Amino acid sequence: MKTNPKVALNIAAVIAAIFVFIAMSSVSLGNARAQERRTLTVGVGYDYPTIQAAYDAAQPGDVIGIYPLPDGEPYRNVAILVRKPNISFIGAASGDDDMSGIEVGEHRRPVTIDGSGFDYSGVGEIPRAVFQFDKEASGSSVWNLRIKNARNSSHNGAGVRINAANNVKVMNCEISYCDMGIMSNGKGEEAQHQYIMACSIHDNGSLDAPGYSHNLYLGGYSAVIKGCEIFNSVSGHNVKSRARLNLIEACYIHDSANREIDIVDDGELTAKPGADAVIIGSIIAKAKDCLGNRGVIHFGQDSGGARTGVLYVMNCNVATPFITPVVMLSSPGTSLTYANCIFYDFGFGQEGSLAQWTYPEDIALDIKACVASPGFKVADGVVGREKLVEFAPEPGLPDSWLYTMIPDKSLQGKGTPLTAYRQSGMLWIGYGGRSFYQYAHPALDVSRADQELPAIGAFAARY
Repeated sequence: MKTNPKVALNIAAVIAAIFVFIAMSSVSLGNARAQERRTLTVGVGYDYPTIQAAYDAAQPGDVIGIYPLPDGEPYRNVAILVRKPNISFIGAASGDDDMSGIEVGEHRRPVTIDGSGFDYSGVGEIPRAVFQFDKEASGSSVWNLRIKNARNSSHNGAGVRINAANNVKVMNCEISYCDMGIMSNGKGEEAQHQYIMACSIHDNGSLDAPGYSHNLYLGGYSAVIKGCEIFNSVSGHNVKSRARLNLIEACYIHDSANREIDIVDDGELTAKPGADAVIIGSIIAKAKDCLGNRGVIHFGQDSGGARTGVLYVMNCNVATPFITPVVMLSSPGTSLTYANCIFYDFGFGQEGSLAQWTYPEDIALDIKACVASPGFKVADGVVGREKLVEFAPEPGLPDSWLYTMIPDKSLQGKGTPLTAYRQSGMLWIGYGGRSFYQYAHPALDVSRADQELPAIGAFAARY
């Protein structure tokens, strides 16, 4: 049946009017919610004596300001199962009366939550974490807290757990001595846009579950780790992720008990093409006394599934003393791009390789504008010296050069432009023109000062 053109125009006008009404209603509703947004305070002499009591009273959109206890005592027996959207838990300094002034990277952390002696079992209404964000808690966040000693008999008690919730943020926190620092999971497109920013995450894991518990163990659809220091995993990896999309930017990841970064499979979520990861502007360093897996980065599978995607390692400083490859690929659908990286062998010149793979066919391996200490190979059986420029730091430089280094003038402006990479892995994080960042110690990130052609390495200049 044909539609009369005049009628069609009228229908279009009605639809347009409906969209205008919805938009205006959304703005009005948003303004109303902003006016209703409350701050509920916790602590001795404040609105609520416990974090749980404040959460029980909270409405969607509220802020829970957590104030220090007398004599610096930690909050104990904290186990918050969050099932309300847009709830913010913020550690506040004494005298703070406006939680809206806190910024990412403002490391006050005056408030400690100590889970010692509590069993984060996951039984009934007991969460597996100090803060567990279930699916209904999308849009919630944790700021400015020091969280430690969350454990259970399954060795997966976590400081923070994201259980299928979208848009959850963990900012300015220190998370340590738990079975897992942060753990997340989700099916399909659940657990989208997990943001972990300006955090210090260290010494998490369990010697009773070697290789199983990690500083970060992430799942779900997408995760961003930015401006963090992640180090000293007790038994597993510093970062393990089964998320479909991963961005690690301007981080310092070092001294893991096993791999520094392990990005692997999760059924259909990672088998479909485009399960990419981008590691950019970061410093990654192996412990010289690493007793576990001495690889730096693993990209592929470990549970019989597949990961089909590209690993981009760009503008990173990578330091390892071992012959074990920098990147191991273990799924036939994987490929690897290196751009603008510095590879530093602080071992014994054992001729380690930049890449190896565990399947018979060749991989797509792209290397542009990278430099390396003498002795590195591109891959076993592939010398590829023309792909690398040898680089040797000044003799006697302390290990801190990894996060304070000013690039040699010969490395400034010699990188390949990131705008050349417009594949899906770069597009999902917004690259194709936006500025990128470099790490600032401890646990901060700052915008780089690069022009069109970036410096080779993790730094454009001293910050």
